Amino acid sequence: YNVFSLTSPHKFDVGRRPKGEHFDVTFEKPGVVDVFCDIHSNMYAMIYVLPSNIISITKIQSNDNFIFTDIPEGNYEIKVVALGYSEFSRSVSVTAGNAIQLGTITLNP
Repeated sequence: YNVFSLTSPHKFDVGRRPKGEHFDVTFEKPGVVDVFCDIHSNMYAMIYVLPSNIISITKIQSNDNFIFTDIPEGNYEIKVVALGYSEFSRSVSVTAGNAIQLGTITLNP
C-alpha cells in the first residue's frame, strides 16, 4: 500500500514500504489532511491537525454523553466531527462552577 495526501500544505507520499516498516510525517500547520491509498480508492482518511492551543479532546461515553473537565475560564469553540457527516460547531463561554449543556447534537450524512 502507498498512502499519500495532496492537501496543501500537508502534501506527502510515503511510497510503498516493506511490511513492518514505518514512515513518519510531521504536520507543521493546523488543518484537515485528506489521506488516500493508491491501490484502493475506497480507503480514505481525514487527519485533523489541531493548533497547539487546543485545551481538551474527549470521546463519547457509552451513554452517548461527553464531558470536558478542567477547562480554564474563557471563550471556546466546541467542534464535533465524524467522517462522512456534517460538522457541529458552537461557541461557548466557560465560567467557574457552571456546566454547559449542549443538548442533542445531530450530525447529518
